[in-house]
Amino acid sequence: MSYEYIHSDVDLLKQKPLRTDYVMKLVEEAELKPIAIRVDNATGQLLFYFDKPLSREEKEKLDKLVEELFREWK
Repeated sequence: MSYEYIHSDVDLLKQKPLRTDYVMKLVEEAELKPIAIRVDNATGQLLFYFDKPLSREEKEKLDKLVEELFREWK
């Protein structure tokens, strides 16, 4: 199962790219266990891959984490 998020400021990501290892660290600290994470700074895409769909609570936790990450990254 994958979950996609789009950062609205692609120009910012070209200047200050998100790093996959940093995002993975944040997700693991939130006690979520993705199989993989893909960051595409050219398109602003952030994809999380899990072996099964997240529960409602887990999805809300991921949404909040990404929202905070995007806010912090400005």
